[in-house]
Amino acid sequence: GLSSGRQECATMVRVSRERVRLEPFDWVGLLSLALTVLMLVGATLHKVHDIAVTERGRQARIDAELRHVKEQIDLLQQDVRLLLGRGHG
Repeated sequence: GLSSGRQECATMVRVSRERVRLEPFDWVGLLSLALTVLMLVGATLHKVHDIAVTERGRQARIDAELRHVKEQIDLLQQDVRLLLGRGHG
């Protein structure tokens, strides 16, 4: 039982030593991964912003159209009132 325990310990030491040796490469990998994620997030935010801006522009156009329609309705109502008034007068 003792020999297997000692072997396990040796394996753990070897693994941790390898891990220490690999660490700098891991940092580079982590950094590049982080950069990639940041770039993806940035691109997504940019796209979302573009969509929002386009949507806002569309909304502004719709608002303008609605205002125009409302003005037309107001004018029609005035005309109707004038016609009705003329009919009564």
